[in-house]
Amino acid sequence: MSQDLPSLDAIKYFEVSARHQNFTKAGKELFLSQSAVSQKIIQLEEFLGYKLFFRRPRFLVLTPEGEILYKSAQEAINLLKNTLRSIENQTLQGNLTIVAPPSAAGKWLMPLLPGFFKSYPEINLGIVADVTIADFETGQHTFKDAGIDIAICHRIIKSTDVYQELLFDDYIYPVCSPLLENMNTIKTPEDLKRFPILHEAYPKMDFGADWQVWLDSVGLEKIESTTDHVFNRLDLMIQAAILKQGIALGRHSLVEEDIKAGRLVKLFEGVRTSSYYLATLKELRQNPRLVAFIDWIKKVIEQKHSI
Repeated sequence: MSQDLPSLDAIKYFEVSARHQNFTKAGKELFLSQSAVSQKIIQLEEFLGYKLFFRRPRFLVLTPEGEILYKSAQEAINLLKNTLRSIENQTLQGNLTIVAPPSAAGKWLMPLLPGFFKSYPEINLGIVADVTIADFETGQHTFKDAGIDIAICHRIIKSTDVYQELLFDDYIYPVCSPLLENMNTIKTPEDLKRFPILHEAYPKMDFGADWQVWLDSVGLEKIESTTDHVFNRLDLMIQAAILKQGIALGRHSLVEEDIKAGRLVKLFEGVRTSSYYLATLKELRQNPRLVAFIDWIKKVIEQKHSI
């Protein structure tokens, strides 16, 4: 064998083939054909001067030399991955992925992000709209498996591995379009019964808006509305209200911009129902990109968010 080392690609092909014990499966991971992977390994064996695999009809078996090289290849690849990750985590340059409930991602977070892009153009931001992906307590959809760096959520996460802090409290109150027919006749909560009422399909969820909670706060048992419409997402319900389809129960965080823009009108005072929390794994907390986002979002909320 030459004193030169084989190429990193050759070592990668070998490691994947040894891990799967099959050229076909290795090819799928490497986006190559079975024959292409097999040929790469043959070239590596010729370079080294010894066989790495015993070929069987349906699987591969490492030779003694292959066993030794496989262990070293795994260690070398893992060391390289960790080193690259460590270097990336010491700079603002790179990726940052955030998960948030769909309605909050679209109606609250997205309008704020141009300011973040302007302040941190070197950070590549990814947004995932999902209500279950940050389920730390059950172990499903974990941060690492999903490639998530930080979550915006509506509940306290009971995990010793998680760093979490309160961003702000949220409120619910009735809203409608200023162009809704006869909306100027609404003077008391009882007047709402003369209008179509828009409902969120999962009001008791962490991210929902429960009409009964607001009705209790104003001393009403229920509203006998002429019409009820149900939507499985708050942003859809809010859009229906903007389009003059009825009275919606809006979360302040999701309707604030529409009220300021004149697309919606706040009809009555609100009641606090839930809070927004920021959560991340403690081991990620000092990542410069994550620190930058946390500091930025807290400043934005401090300057902007008011009830």
